[in-house]
Amino acid sequence: AEHSVDQNDPATWAERAELYAQAFARKTQAEWSEIFNGTDACVAPVLSMDDAASHPHMAARQTLIEVDGVLQAAPAPRFSRSKPTGITTPKAMGGDTAAIRRELAEGSKAG
Repeated sequence: AEHSVDQNDPATWAERAELYAQAFARKTQAEWSEIFNGTDACVAPVLSMDDAASHPHMAARQTLIEVDGVLQAAPAPRFSRSKPTGITTPKAMGGDTAAIRRELAEGSKAG
């Protein structure tokens, strides 16, 4: 796609996505990070949860926390004089399915 093509035209998005994928595949994540380091471009690597937790900025802000061995996002917003309480491990996927179905069934009977 040429630069003169309207980037907001949805008809060009699939082609552009393919061109971007090809371009980004030519270098490693570390190489791209180095290229953009110190620039004024809004670029950041897509990280795994573990990599994000150890990223210097994320670690300094304590953005991710571990609760009962499960890495998860820390509660937000955070205020200087209050600390979050009652942080629990998320339930296993499907752990609330039966209760939700019961609640939905009861709600549909009432309506």
